[in-house]
Amino acid sequence: MDAGFAELIFFAYIPLWASFGDWFAQLWAESLGKEGKGSQPIPAVGVTDQHSVNQMFLDGPRNKACLFLTCPGLPDGPRFPKDLPDKFDYVRGKDFGELIRAEGLGTMMALQKNDVPLVELRLGADSPKLAGKMIALLGAATILTGWLMDINPLDQPAVELGKRLAKARLGADGLGPEKEDLDAFLSARREIREF
Repeated sequence: MDAGFAELIFFAYIPLWASFGDWFAQLWAESLGKEGKGSQPIPAVGVTDQHSVNQMFLDGPRNKACLFLTCPGLPDGPRFPKDLPDKFDYVRGKDFGELIRAEGLGTMMALQKNDVPLVELRLGADSPKLAGKMIALLGAATILTGWLMDINPLDQPAVELGKRLAKARLGADGLGPEKEDLDAFLSARREIREF
């Protein structure tokens, strides 16, 4: 972050862990987005996102770093048929898992060749135990990063404001300042003409 890497990509190349990046983004954002500090987490799923948002990662602003999640020991899965058109002869008879591993390697190398700082998190297996270890590792890394940034990574004061304003809108007691802010906001909205 000190070197200007304001976005952190979490690229998951384990199909069954596609939503793990969403969990990490929530953890990283709510823990470290404070006091004008932090980096924007961006969950990405390989191979889907390598063919879309990866264009921005590779050729956009040089403000991205990457955590790259792989598992070389994934099951190979089904084989591609032998009766594919000639332009796909390079995958004939190969396992789907081999394609995923090749795509992941190609994406990881392209990111590095384009000067995107990258750390590969390589799992030995796709298992609940390793998922728990990954959760613990990323949780500890997030807390340590918060401490290094001199912020409290264990609270979320900005999120609490939205909750208090919602409660004020619903008429909860003890929220005088929030009710005043809400009334002022709603008054200003009424003055804006609709298009």
